Amino acid sequence: MPIPFALVCDLLDECHRLRLAQKPNAKVVADWFVNHRSLIDAQDADLAALLSTLLPEKRTDRVYCIRDASLERIVGRALMLGASRLAELARYKQPGLGLDLADCTERILTVTPNPSYSAKHQVSVEELDETLHGLASRIKWSSPAIRSSHASFSSRDRTDLEGVYRRLTIHVIQDAKGKLANSVCPVPLTNSMLASVSPRLGIKVGRQNWFKARSIKHCVSLGHGHMSVEKKLDGEYCQIHVNVTSRPPSIQIFSKSGKDSTEDRQALRGYAGEPST
Repeated sequence: MPIPFALVCDLLDECHRLRLAQKPNAKVVADWFVNHRSLIDAQDADLAALLSTLLPEKRTDRVYCIRDASLERIVGRALMLGASRLAELARYKQPGLGLDLADCTERILTVTPNPSYSAKHQVSVEELDETLHGLASRIKWSSPAIRSSHASFSSRDRTDLEGVYRRLTIHVIQDAKGKLANSVCPVPLTNSMLASVSPRLGIKVGRQNWFKARSIKHCVSLGHGHMSVEKKLDGEYCQIHVNVTSRPPSIQIFSKSGKDSTEDRQALRGYAGEPST
């Protein structure tokens, strides 16, 4: 059975609540995986889709080009809103109200909720991930690997996203909007969860957080415990993967944000590929 998106939203909501209360959420995350282990281990469950949902900020290879203005139009069409309710949906644009698009959508669905669906027809993690992958495959700023899968998702467009919104309940709206903007509070993975993860060629290795200091005194004030300090040099950070088993050796260049920038660095690739003399 596919993993219901609502279950993931329950976890994200609880993590967000604990974060606001400045409380740890490691136990909540561990308990969620224990309670839903049968779904996660099911043969038809897509673990990559689950991780993409829990850690959307890691999917820098996907670009959707959907921000509040375009998402507002998608929601308006999906919920078939009239002029008065479209104005209600757009209230997040008014300064001083402290609202965002998800808040306004939630208010509308509170008054006129979407129809209830059986468990069989609820939005699943796999369906949402496939829809987002299809959208990203059409965007030229997505990674080459994502764009190359465009043929497999040729029928996916924003109308599919509208169909997803029609089947969402109130409590998942916040997380659906945040996932598109890659702004959902990520679920932290513990060391034990990461024990089975190993580096792979073609997948960027995450880097530690860097902070810029004005002096050594300022540097010491930025952190505590073990720290590494290095002189900042002018230039551009990148991570280069070289597959020496291919002929000729292939090169992938990842930017600091994690995007595959190989195509943007054609000149560098040509220089790196020249034989030494």
